[in-house]
Amino acid sequence: MLLQQFLALLVYLFLFLRHLICSKKIFFPPVMERFTIIYNRKTSDQKQELLSSSQEFTNTTEELVLLDISCGTGANFQFYLLGCRVICTDPDFEKFLFRKIAENQYLQIEIL
Repeated sequence: MLLQQFLALLVYLFLFLRHLICSKKIFFPPVMERFTIIYNRKTSDQKQELLSSSQEFTNTTEELVLLDISCGTGANFQFYLLGCRVICTDPDFEKFLFRKIAENQYLQIEIL
């Protein structure tokens, strides 16, 4: 009986720790924030080239609006054109997203 209770306790402890580590809101966002810094260093030229052509999709009298679904930590904000309006959503990354919004005030950013 005591052995069964001990094994059950170990299983519950394992499940609790797994939940803490694998939970999107606790573990995943901080890891992704660090990863995107490294990733953006390696891909910044390609991202800059790709996103700088986004002005071609609108004429000069229209506001450029970008829909960024699952924007994560907002790592791509630095590559968006000056003054464009960004509509983004990613509830798991809200804390990191607000930080990136503060760093990129030249954009008009809406969070859904």
